[in-house]
Amino acid sequence: MLKSLKSNRVVLLAVLIFVGTVIRVLFTFNSSGPDILQFYAFARTFDEEKWCFYLYADVGKSYWPYNWEYCYPPLWLFYLFLIYKLSGIQNVVIKVGEMYKVDIFWVTLVKLPLLISDIIITLLIARYFKDNRGLVFAALWYLNPTVIYISSIFGMFDQIVTLFILLAGVFYEKKNIFMTSLCSAIAILLKQYALFPIAFLILHSITWRRWKHALKLILVTTVILIIPFLPFIMLCGYSLESLHKIINLVLLTRSSPYYPKPYCYNFNGITSLLTWIHENYNLETIIYFKFWFLIFIALLLPILYLLIKKKMDNIWIIMFCVYSCFIISLWRINYQYLIPLIALGLFSFLTEKNMKIRIPVIISSLYPALWFFIFPVSFWFYFYISNPNLELISILNIFSLRIVVNEVYIVYSIVFTGLLIITYLLLTSQYYKMRCEVTQVNF
Repeated sequence: MLKSLKSNRVVLLAVLIFVGTVIRVLFTFNSSGPDILQFYAFARTFDEEKWCFYLYADVGKSYWPYNWEYCYPPLWLFYLFLIYKLSGIQNVVIKVGEMYKVDIFWVTLVKLPLLISDIIITLLIARYFKDNRGLVFAALWYLNPTVIYISSIFGMFDQIVTLFILLAGVFYEKKNIFMTSLCSAIAILLKQYALFPIAFLILHSITWRRWKHALKLILVTTVILIIPFLPFIMLCGYSLESLHKIINLVLLTRSSPYYPKPYCYNFNGITSLLTWIHENYNLETIIYFKFWFLIFIALLLPILYLLIKKKMDNIWIIMFCVYSCFIISLWRINYQYLIPLIALGLFSFLTEKNMKIRIPVIISSLYPALWFFIFPVSFWFYFYISNPNLELISILNIFSLRIVVNEVYIVYSIVFTGLLIITYLLLTSQYYKMRCEVTQVNF
């Protein structure tokens, strides 16, 4: 009987991965987001400028499709350079009139590690939760429209960041210091926002484990973080200038806020509303944007208190709550930033017993999927594609409302931010209440 159930579970998991992969492959070969074109520009610039790359990371060379700077740590750049050199593609981006078209082989190479990360996270969820819940939530991840959109359509690398945040949590539970540090560092070296949940993972170690354990985590993670930056500082002829540029682009990337538009790409409801007020009533509301980090710190203080007082011990809940604070407070939230929130939300739901916490966590984690059916997703299937798949576009349009009204997206983002605030308040208050009750009983 047990063998039969286990074999059925394996079959269902295989079917899930097959179906999800077929969808992703179909989307991968027929779509591209704008960042994929810009990734080519970054790879070529790195090839030309070598370790002085960051001095030119925001210059905007003649072959750049857009004047967007490279504002990330160097790990993703290394991968882009690798596929740029190995692929040997001469004309990755071609300008046709006022539009750009991209080589599908380049698109596929960029998206490949994202698709692999999706599969590994699916297997991680199924393995971590070995009962039927694991299978259901693996499906909630792998068939999630948001997850599919970011990896196989738009092509941003937040899936890889998410994978290493999750692995850091898993290895932390196993008390494997080196692997926890390695995965933590890799996550941060891909995108800076990974620092926030990882930092509170280390704070958990300080509170719930020995200081020696936490000190090892900090030291090993820090050393691994520094190593990839060293060539950009030591091997560039303008070391101080390069260091200054790295600090500005990587550490201070969101320190100069602006009104985030278009509305359909901003998922912070507060800043979307303030931008709309500015646009329609000519009121300067950007002062709120400039102090986003103070709001972020204020939101983190109750979590820090609960940690210090040993009232909060679930690392998945802690990382979910910290990352929610980031999403609530940062003045511009792109759709891809929600990928870690979804994964941490699934782990939080499955490891938490209190239904008053579980319900708002899962609702706020799955809510972003609705955007996929509101936004005209088929846009990315022809705008940068030389030979659009018209049949696939027509099928996608059947499932899409294709709304272009700004107010709809403003309301959507306000509801989302409201959900996260409610979840945050319920979560922190419930943990405070639970531990107080335990203290009274023990007394």
